Amino acid sequence: PFQKIIRPCGSNALPGETDRMNLSTQKRKKLKSLFVSKTAIAAVAATIANGGQRRLPRAPPSANLQSNVNSQTQSVLFTLPAEIRSLVFTYALTDYEDTTLNAYGTETDYWYRPGYAGRRCTATELLRVCKRVFQETWFLQFSLAEHSLYLTQEGRAPVRALATQMSVDRMRRYLKGRRAFAHRQDGMEIPRIHHVRVFAQPWASEFPARLQELLRLPGFEPRVVTITIKYTDFLGWWNNKLLHVDARWMNKVRFPRAVEAIKMDFWMIDRRKNEIDYIAGAAVENWFFRREDGVVFAATGQDVAITRWTGSSTWANRRWIRDESRPNEIDYYTKTVTWKPDPEVKRSGPCPDLEVPDSIAREPLPNIGKISYVVPEKVAAAKVRPDASPEQVVHALTPEIGRGWCGTGRGDRLTGLPPFFLAQNEISPSLQSGASPGMNGVISNSSHRSAFTPTATLDAMSGYVGDLSGDQEKKLKELWTLLLTPTLSFLATTYGIELPPDKTSATSIFKILSEVQEPTAEAVIAAFTKAASADETTTTNGTAEPDQAAAAGASTNGAAERSSEKREAPVTNGESDTSKQEAEDISSKNVPKEKLSPLMAHLRQTDLKEGQLKSIEKILSSMSPKEMGWTLLNMVKQDNPDAVLLRFLRARKWDVSKAFSMMISNYIWRVESQVDEEILPGGELKSLKQSENKSDKNEEKKGNDFLSQLRMGKAYLHGTDRDGRPVIRVNVRIHKPGAQTEEALERYILHVIEMTRLMLKQPVETGTILFDMTGFGLSNMEFPPVKFIIQCFESNYPECLGRLLIHNAPWVFSGVWRLIRPLMDPVVASKVHFTRNINDLSNFIAPENVLKDLGGTDDWTYKYIEPGPKENDLQNDTETQNEVMTERMSIALDFILQTSAWIAETNLASEPADETTVRETKDRRADSIARLRKSYWKIDPYIRARCQMDREGAIASEAE
Repeated sequence: PFQKIIRPCGSNALPGETDRMNLSTQKRKKLKSLFVSKTAIAAVAATIANGGQRRLPRAPPSANLQSNVNSQTQSVLFTLPAEIRSLVFTYALTDYEDTTLNAYGTETDYWYRPGYAGRRCTATELLRVCKRVFQETWFLQFSLAEHSLYLTQEGRAPVRALATQMSVDRMRRYLKGRRAFAHRQDGMEIPRIHHVRVFAQPWASEFPARLQELLRLPGFEPRVVTITIKYTDFLGWWNNKLLHVDARWMNKVRFPRAVEAIKMDFWMIDRRKNEIDYIAGAAVENWFFRREDGVVFAATGQDVAITRWTGSSTWANRRWIRDESRPNEIDYYTKTVTWKPDPEVKRSGPCPDLEVPDSIAREPLPNIGKISYVVPEKVAAAKVRPDASPEQVVHALTPEIGRGWCGTGRGDRLTGLPPFFLAQNEISPSLQSGASPGMNGVISNSSHRSAFTPTATLDAMSGYVGDLSGDQEKKLKELWTLLLTPTLSFLATTYGIELPPDKTSATSIFKILSEVQEPTAEAVIAAFTKAASADETTTTNGTAEPDQAAAAGASTNGAAERSSEKREAPVTNGESDTSKQEAEDISSKNVPKEKLSPLMAHLRQTDLKEGQLKSIEKILSSMSPKEMGWTLLNMVKQDNPDAVLLRFLRARKWDVSKAFSMMISNYIWRVESQVDEEILPGGELKSLKQSENKSDKNEEKKGNDFLSQLRMGKAYLHGTDRDGRPVIRVNVRIHKPGAQTEEALERYILHVIEMTRLMLKQPVETGTILFDMTGFGLSNMEFPPVKFIIQCFESNYPECLGRLLIHNAPWVFSGVWRLIRPLMDPVVASKVHFTRNINDLSNFIAPENVLKDLGGTDDWTYKYIEPGPKENDLQNDTETQNEVMTERMSIALDFILQTSAWIAETNLASEPADETTVRETKDRRADSIARLRKSYWKIDPYIRARCQMDREGAIASEAE
């Protein structure tokens, strides 16, 4: 390229000969200087980018153009084919006729020819602009980058950080080298550092001196300093003590004049976020920082930010199962407080230590005694399932107690722990005596450590049906109470029954239900009418008379004994009790808005937003009581009702109020999206009929857009993973953005998710999605459906996703993933796993369940089966449908009665019932749940259109 620039125009000599002939000594020196300087600049940039740990190399005399070149894999320009780039560069570097210097002559000259009146020159503006940008910005990255240092003990920082960043002396040499180099570049000045982050151990005695030494280094003048306290650097974290932050260091340290903001990251596990909230709040109120010039830095409540992410639970070859959010993973919760200069603040005296009081609520620990961690190799040797809970891991390893597989944190020789906190290993006393921590708080004693009987299998997961701790079961009951109490009061009001204020509590409502002998609407109405009647109930200071309370409390199997004589219907407001026909009329009519007032008043006490409240009021006022109950049943489908509520509780970290709000929001979304009113009843056959409607192009397109995705096999259900979850395979390369409307795409996604739900059977409560990225390109990428899928599994179908596998993703997907990952909730993101080949995939799905095209042994091939014209004819049999619906409503009402008895006997009674009574109530409730599941399959063909899975025979009815 340089030969072309310098060679005189018009020479007919061969390139090599003329160039060597015409290059004068001066030009050769200039060319060599230019070449060498470019190479040196590139080397300097590389040195700075690598943290300044390399000495500046001298450029060789004959440098290669390819040396020190950034491969530019992230640049859009360099994703173009080479021939396209060549065209772009050709336009930028085209040659032209330059007549400003050494013009050959004018138009009257003999040798004049258009375009050749002067020498031909190459347009080098692009190259010179790039050089100017490079010159002016090569130190900007030093200024703008966040410089992180680990002022911690060995073992508390990444190995690379220890080698390059931990030493204050190393930073001193780094700054000195940068200043010397800048001075050689015509006196160029190094811009000020913008941000420095220090990972700190505040309790370490040497920390204040080291931090002050760093801040006083010549040339070290950051504008923002962030002090990060990692959760393992809090004093006492290892033995789960209440958090404490020592303030001695901050009372000693003074910050440089250049500092404009001081931040502190309080980084802790999500389970202890209440403690971090307190620590951060106390820091805002009581802590202040000082600069060397006396300026005081203060913080306000508005200067607090929250960050969440998910990381590994293994550190120092120890898996800290005590702190896990999920197996092998910890959800982190960080509060960042920012202090800014405040001239009006006049503070004196030292800042106090920050210590969490005992009154702060803390989430319960796993039921594993005093065990804090296990050794991963021991867990692997015991062949414990990857998704086993801490309790299950402890059960599996109980025979190994005393052999160094576990510890409490206090007794560990963890690298970096101060000597005065080290002690001998401490094992849970219950485990030392041969007792193993059982599920749900049960302790299983045995004479030999290896002879124990776990109360749950490794297939179960903590917080699911059949594996609830005492606290988790209590939360479940609280959510049922929060759901049933206002709902039943509202329904009583709808039927014209005005309960006295003292009869609207959960205790009173469940006491009324205990008198219902038959699971019918008429029996429930009669019980509420009796309770509301002043003739039947005499109260004193809001409490029932003793004889009446005794009568109400006398019950058999949770239902009060009735007199053999038929009592006259109670009277309300002088009118006869609602007849069966009147009750039927009320249940079939829309609820007036005025009847919704008590319920809406109750909902306004939750954290539902005003827009959501208006939506639910509008929805409920357009529905009859029967439709409301039916919509709730449709949310449950064949699921265990407890499993449905537990999903919302797990999704909201066992916060009952938030789980209730989320459940109401889900109810609103389900009605507004018409999942049970249009998508499921219409199904694939409706789309087929739409596609055949040539008279309505809009309808025809809707049908074709939906069916085309089924026919091409964009996504389909086949097989299960190693945990028994149904697997949805998504062939991403088939998707073409814009080939179908967004409405059709979302309807298709919901259709697939709902079909997957029908495949779930206890104890399996979640599904697995396998995204096959083979052949994926940017032409297959479309963000709206991605966002919709994320929304589905975060809000609309919480805790229904067990695992998300991204298989064989090409390198181009890495950039896409960086855009998608921040959109995900940490809980959903933690379920994502990348696989490259059949070996990776086999960790999650057995090879016999992996199709051959992915390297498995399953030779099944997807083929769409077209809907039959009469496959949904049962939907037209409204008479049978109403009969089955009435039967299902009756079973659901019986479940509510059994649930109220279960809660009343164990949570609300002044004296808890004996174990036999409780066990009998639980057995009756379990039987009601089983009958409710079967009743769904009985009504399923009357309310849901048949789908591909039905035609394949994959969905098996359990009606019989």
